[in-house]
Amino acid sequence: MFKKINLENFTINQKTLKNKFNEDSLSLCSFINQDLSEKKIIDLGSGSGIISIFIEKNFRVNEVVSIEIERKAFKALKENIKINNCINIKAYEYDIKDLKNTFNPNSYDLVITNPPFFKIGQGKQSISTEKLLARHEILCNMADIFDVSYNLLSSKGSFIFCYPEARDNEVNLNAQKYKFNIVEKKYRKNINFYHLIKD
Repeated sequence: MFKKINLENFTINQKTLKNKFNEDSLSLCSFINQDLSEKKIIDLGSGSGIISIFIEKNFRVNEVVSIEIERKAFKALKENIKINNCINIKAYEYDIKDLKNTFNPNSYDLVITNPPFFKIGQGKQSISTEKLLARHEILCNMADIFDVSYNLLSSKGSFIFCYPEARDNEVNLNAQKYKFNIVEKKYRKNINFYHLIKD
């Protein structure tokens, strides 16, 4: 079961966005079950900020870094950080694949992401660039996300994410390749939610 999460202590304005947060992002928030006190977290592909802001409002974290490349989503992210008076969130308009050259390695306790689910050419193709970048692996793929996450995480750091159940074998192969141990997996509506630990 996914535990009920508290969404009453903050608000997310996403009226200007075509790609809005969904139940998967809420389930990822629910999936966080470790103590994040004084921890450093990085949220890859933050969108309007639902996961980052949830973490700040519900845990006594040291720092949350929010990464978003799509311009309209990044603007909404910055506005939501301001609206909710978040003092520990730092937002960056970066390409995930560039983070290995920008951020110090082995420096985060948790990487969390709701990544693009579909390979190029698969799934329903949206005419909206916002939705296309969020849902399809146009700018980064699963291997990119595993590679960057391993680089950013400290030893025994946590990696939390979700993918369609149909990509479970691919997740397992990448976990082996990038030296992650799968410690927990939950299932909801054809989506698997994973908690991995850096080996």
